[in-house]
Amino acid sequence: MNRTYPFVPIKLPFKANQLSPYIDARTIMVHYNLLYKNYILKLNEELSKHKSLQDLTLEQLLSNPSKLPEKDRVNIMRYAGGVFNHEMYFMSMGMRGDTLPNAKLRSKINNCFGSFNDFKERFIAAGLAVFGSGYAWLVVDKKDNLMIIITANQETPLEHGLKPIMCCDVWEHAYFLQYLNRRADYLNKFFKIINWNSVEKNLM
Repeated sequence: MNRTYPFVPIKLPFKANQLSPYIDARTIMVHYNLLYKNYILKLNEELSKHKSLQDLTLEQLLSNPSKLPEKDRVNIMRYAGGVFNHEMYFMSMGMRGDTLPNAKLRSKINNCFGSFNDFKERFIAAGLAVFGSGYAWLVVDKKDNLMIIITANQETPLEHGLKPIMCCDVWEHAYFLQYLNRRADYLNKFFKIINWNSVEKNLM
């Protein structure tokens, strides 16, 4: 994701209907076209006012909030976070059938969480613990350990010096059209469509 201003939407790594029945095409397209693309638009509008920021990547913008102009810092962080988080979410998913990580990543998960099932339970519990809107994340800390964290709204792990490798969006727009208020069902189905190859690349 090494891109700079003006940002353009990434291409979805799957066809809109390929995640069905776990996430239907209508939910994906509303999420992608109306929510994600709007964050792109708003971020570009903010950065158009700040030439000194236009050569920075999303990661650079989000990792150094104190270096952003104070007047527009909140908006830039909000919109850059919205772009980054959505791109991580979309890239965390793939076609059905890829339901377990490869041996190397699975071993690391086992070492950090006890077992893959324990990891899954803790990740789902984290997603359920988000009050209101936010994300559940699998991240790497500075000691190269895997951690599960949650962030509110469009906050990112980058602000805390953590390396994100997977996330699940638990804003209601990510699931409400299909699951209504059944967030637990959505989080369980998310594990049917995780793109573990993408997660492993983020880890490396």
